[in-house]
Amino acid sequence: MTPRTRTGAAAALAIAASLLLPARAHAVIANLELTIDEATRGRAVLSGNIDEAFKFFGETPGPAPSISFGRIGTFWAVTAKITKFGTPASFNLRITGQHLKRPPGPEHIGEADQGLVLGELLQVNLRGGDFGAIGPQDVSTRLIHPGSIDHFDMLSSHLDDLNGAAPGFLTPDNQISDRIDLEHSQQRLPGSIPEPSSLLLLGIGLLGAAGRRWRGGWAHGLPRG
Repeated sequence: MTPRTRTGAAAALAIAASLLLPARAHAVIANLELTIDEATRGRAVLSGNIDEAFKFFGETPGPAPSISFGRIGTFWAVTAKITKFGTPASFNLRITGQHLKRPPGPEHIGEADQGLVLGELLQVNLRGGDFGAIGPQDVSTRLIHPGSIDHFDMLSSHLDDLNGAAPGFLTPDNQISDRIDLEHSQQRLPGSIPEPSSLLLLGIGLLGAAGRRWRGGWAHGLPRG
């Protein structure tokens, strides 16, 4: 084998060996994705490494630097803002959401096309440490959709506990996983007027109760009525 042939063979072996080596792991930058965007239901997921996101996206100047994420779909819009504070750093999370388009169907006639802005939902001290209270893990809010009497827009945020038994919800290297759910649904208000079918069922129930009382009084020799 000539020197040139040996050199070429060695280079080929080096390339093959490099292909067999595991790729260097890179931290996934925290980002917000709108994974469900339906007429009456939405979902967004905030996940990845917070430190890498601050490096990549940059942060607002000042004593409490922050980064903001936003996603706009056909039916829903979501924002998430992470604020950094303290040394070593901990983080607060603020979530907002909005229903952007009235769903089809006769039950939604009269509703405004856009709902009100929901939030800000606040989850504090995600890292734990010596900064006081942690959490809460789950927060939610709701507002009646403009133009409706019983359809609400609802927003909730759930932080996955990635830190096990240790304080806070983040991994030691500040990975986050937060699920944001949005919903447009009917919830009857207290004191609202029942539907005719509900009134009919109530009347049948009252008649049945009166009949039981009448039969019970007769069986025990008591006056009817």
